[in-house]
Amino acid sequence: MVNVNNDRKFGNLENYDNQLTNTALNKNNQNKLKEHYENITQALNNIRKYEYEAKATQYCEILDDARNYDKSTKDYNLGSVHFITAKRIKL
Repeated sequence: MVNVNNDRKFGNLENYDNQLTNTALNKNNQNKLKEHYENITQALNNIRKYEYEAKATQYCEILDDARNYDKSTKDYNLGSVHFITAKRIKL
C-alpha cells in the first residue's frame, strides 16, 4: 500500500523547494534589474553632465564670437546675427 500522507508531505516539500528556488531566482533577477537600472541612471547622468559641459563650451564660444568686433560694419558679430552698437549722434 502506498502511504498517501507521505506522498503529500513529499509533494509539499517539493513545492516548497520550488517556491524557495523561484523566490531566490526572483530576488536575483530583482537585484540584476536594480543594478541594470542603476547603471542606466548613471549613464544618463553622465550624458547630462557631458551635455551641460558641451552647452557651456558652446555658450563660451558664442560669447567669444560676440566679442569679435567687426570694424567694417561697426557691429558685434554673433555668427549670422549682428548686435548693432549704439552710435553717438552729433548735435
